Amino acid sequence: GAQVLRPPGPLPIRDLPAPSLSPWGTDLAGAIDLALALLPEGPGELLLISDGRATGGDVLGALALARARGIPVHVLPVGRGDPVRLARLDAPQRVPPGEIRLSAELVAAQGLRAEVVLTRDGREVGRREMELSPGVNALEFSDRPPGEGVYDYAVAVTGVEDPVPGNDILHCAVVVGTPPPVLLVGPNPSALDGWLAGAGIPARRAAALAPADLASARLVVLDDLPLAGLSPTVLVALRGWVAGGGGLLAVLGRRATEGYVGPAEGLLPVSFSVPEGVQEATVAIAFVLDKSASMAGRAGALQKIDLLKEAVAQAVEVMRPEDLVAAVAFDRDPKWLVGPAPVGEVEEDLYGALKELAPSGGTDLYPAVEQALAALAPLEARLKHILLVSDGRTVREGRDFSVLYREVADSGVGLTAIAVGQAPDTEVLTGLVQAAGGSLLLLPDIRELPQVLIRETQRVVRPRFVEGEFPVLPGPGAAALDLGDLELPPLSGYTLTFPKPTAQVALVSGEADPVLALAELGLGRVAALTCDLSGGWSERWLSSPALDGLLSRLVSALWPQAELVAVGWSRAGGKLTVTVDVAAGGRWVDGLALTGALYGPEERELSFSQVAPGRYRARIPAPPPGAYLLVLSEPGGNTGGASHFPSPTRRS
Repeated sequence: GAQVLRPPGPLPIRDLPAPSLSPWGTDLAGAIDLALALLPEGPGELLLISDGRATGGDVLGALALARARGIPVHVLPVGRGDPVRLARLDAPQRVPPGEIRLSAELVAAQGLRAEVVLTRDGREVGRREMELSPGVNALEFSDRPPGEGVYDYAVAVTGVEDPVPGNDILHCAVVVGTPPPVLLVGPNPSALDGWLAGAGIPARRAAALAPADLASARLVVLDDLPLAGLSPTVLVALRGWVAGGGGLLAVLGRRATEGYVGPAEGLLPVSFSVPEGVQEATVAIAFVLDKSASMAGRAGALQKIDLLKEAVAQAVEVMRPEDLVAAVAFDRDPKWLVGPAPVGEVEEDLYGALKELAPSGGTDLYPAVEQALAALAPLEARLKHILLVSDGRTVREGRDFSVLYREVADSGVGLTAIAVGQAPDTEVLTGLVQAAGGSLLLLPDIRELPQVLIRETQRVVRPRFVEGEFPVLPGPGAAALDLGDLELPPLSGYTLTFPKPTAQVALVSGEADPVLALAELGLGRVAALTCDLSGGWSERWLSSPALDGLLSRLVSALWPQAELVAVGWSRAGGKLTVTVDVAAGGRWVDGLALTGALYGPEERELSFSQVAPGRYRARIPAPPPGAYLLVLSEPGGNTGGASHFPSPTRRS
């Protein structure tokens, strides 16, 4: 159990009464819970004096509760002495490529044998068996990092039963060489790699982005990197880094934005959602539905035709009232359910026609597809699409499908075929989708049809990508990059986006959609290029001399200004103190509302106060061991920056 000997009150503490507790157990969890209950609301700290040998209770749960309240728990070990601790770890903060040396000091309470392990970025690179003498023991390690970059080194003592293991490891960060100022993030090379090399701008490519990568970068390019894979920690660090003066280019090819995009959209100057008040161009969809006798078959408790009706009804619900819908069912002959008309006008008629639909007859999709093409042809819609559902073999007699395939190809109408059941006519359906450049979806279990048809309808109504041939024209913000004289070749596609209110749209497609947009974020800038640079949609760009001019002006616009911030730190008494010196034009900068955030094994926020001309200081409880990235920002947009800590626990 636990007992209150003296409630919280002013110092000093004198003459504590003897506790009336059992001497046969140690309830650390109960003691922490009781202490937390005694602390008033607001800031507070706990000091735990113990040998650390709990005999009951959930100590980790109690510590988690303290952490959730933001209350640090400090430990003063008593009882059996601490047999060994790491007192010091030293390494150069910045070195040229080659061998580096690290030195450490261990303090042993008595003579003992121990193993000391050196790791680089979590991977063991050295191990030493030592006979430790009482007192201070020194040792050195050497390592040769594989290349330039920022490395997290740690020295740890193992092989010793230690009641205080928290002081058996220390970390430090070492910057090797001068890391390239441009970081390309993405699995595959693109035109950017060659252009940067030709321009003499050092760059490196990484498959993924980590907060530590930002410390040495001046320009980060998300090169068709799937945005959904960026973790919340990386996004927060990236936003702070840009606000502190960094430059960010997001290349939004198909790979980057296919599927779920996630919160990364908040960083970009463009959105994937239609803004309120914007009248979006209409879409026309014709549902071509198989109602042949085979649709009377059962799928669980329902007939297949019932699942088809349900799927179409739900799919129409995701369309906008102004979108155009048509529906034709077929067996041996087409039967129109509704002709092309706005969804808002014919929705109820379509539901009524679906309700009366009954399976009968054979399967002849030829005239149904032909009539759907004819119905869509005169419509004024940005995008026209056929969604075809069929479960059986269509009639061949008297049908020249090569003619139908040509009609589909010449129409410019998109087509998605959903083949349901065990014996669909995949030969004809494949020919249709190949002619339209569409997709064939095989669905052996028709019970999945509602979900699939809704998804495909959403994809058509709100397409993520636009494909065709599109000229690239100067946008209203072209003057910001001096792009008026560039004559870029057409694109064969791009990611459909909408500019945010603060965006400068420098390039647009022939449909007036953004191709290149920029926006300021704090002291930095973010640009979004809505095509790839690897030749998918941009094949003609890669052989155009205009691409050199575009990339040159874009990189210049995103390149940050000279750093104005110097950072220092120290640790003492369980506290981490961070100092920031800010200067501009040879003068100290006063009156800033500086804030900061640490990213590493833990995330911490910092609030700075001015303590001298141009100097600002923040003090927080020391975070756990590890290498940290400090991102600074100033709400007024006056200054900012990023710095990589060697480690808040480099010295004990």
